[in-house]
Amino acid sequence: MTTKPCTKIVIDAANLIHDDRGIEKFDSEGEQITQMIPERLVSAVEQCQIKGYSVTALLKKLTYKWGLREYKSNNPEYANFAKIVELKERGTLKLIDSKEDDLYIVEYALSENALILTRDWFNDHREQRKDINWDAVDVIRKNRYQFFENKFTCPDIIDISTTDNAFQIIDPLAEIKKLVESQSVQIQNLNQRVHELEERNLTKEIDSMSKQEVERVEKHVKKDSGRSKSADQSANEYVKRSQQNGFKKLRKKAALLKDIERRGLSSNQGPGAVMDSLQQKKIIHVQKDKVTWR
Repeated sequence: MTTKPCTKIVIDAANLIHDDRGIEKFDSEGEQITQMIPERLVSAVEQCQIKGYSVTALLKKLTYKWGLREYKSNNPEYANFAKIVELKERGTLKLIDSKEDDLYIVEYALSENALILTRDWFNDHREQRKDINWDAVDVIRKNRYQFFENKFTCPDIIDISTTDNAFQIIDPLAEIKKLVESQSVQIQNLNQRVHELEERNLTKEIDSMSKQEVERVEKHVKKDSGRSKSADQSANEYVKRSQQNGFKKLRKKAALLKDIERRGLSSNQGPGAVMDSLQQKKIIHVQKDKVTWR
């Protein structure tokens, strides 16, 4: 990261596409349903672009594959996933071929001197990756945003689109810029061709997925969904599930943390923060490795 003002934004696409604050849905047993809300990601991209930023949204290939699979199978809950396909076709959405996307988002943003739009605190990686300048990450990370009728708003992202803004960079190479912009149609055609080839390969992968693979991908999608919630929200959901018949109240700290993660309730601060919230609510008491339910 440099001292130059940020003119780019990297969006944690999974975090925003699963952000269902205010429009949560629950199944017949009261368990929260994992949702994808493409309109929220699209709105975030558009609003950031309106403010003058170059935007790149990064999404795990597994998450995209799951959404595309549900969309192609005519699942009504995924009817708007075509909006995500369009983002990818335009080259705004990039896929990460890895089960973990956090470090890709962090390192790409730092290398591009870009802001990061996410509610994830990246707590899972701070201890293991001390080589990363986490103070710098905390400066560029923007998490104070809301959706009003699925329209994105974030007062912490300043508008750099006007020429009289102090952060506006005056480009002395205007003629070169015009020349580059004249190539945009050709670049767009190339992006579209790459997108078509990727979609063809993904369709083949989806068609050949085994039951075990589908379950594995669904597990990852649920985990991504949990990252869009606060620790307090996830703790409240865990308490609700603990009141259901057949719920096993785990007595070991490690087992409880694993169960929180397995249920897709890790939160944007990690499963440890959810466990701390459960303690603050006096639902459990943790002493060393022992968990006592109250």
